[in-house]
Amino acid sequence: MITKRTPANYAEAGAVKTEGIEALFEQYPQVKAKVDAGYQGLAKRFPDQVQAPPKRPLNDTSAAEVTARA
Repeated sequence: MITKRTPANYAEAGAVKTEGIEALFEQYPQVKAKVDAGYQGLAKRFPDQVQAPPKRPLNDTSAAEVTARA
């Protein structure tokens, strides 16, 4: 459990490395987590453990492309 408080504007990618979140997922492969969009890199690195929402489509993406992506 991470108990150290970090500022709200602290980069999530930095927190993943400095707070040891990646190491914990490596050490405990049975752990699962749902995270917000800021942690998509973590979800990409640990696809069986971390679930993040899909990236938002670009403004010029058609509705058909958006539904095909989901």
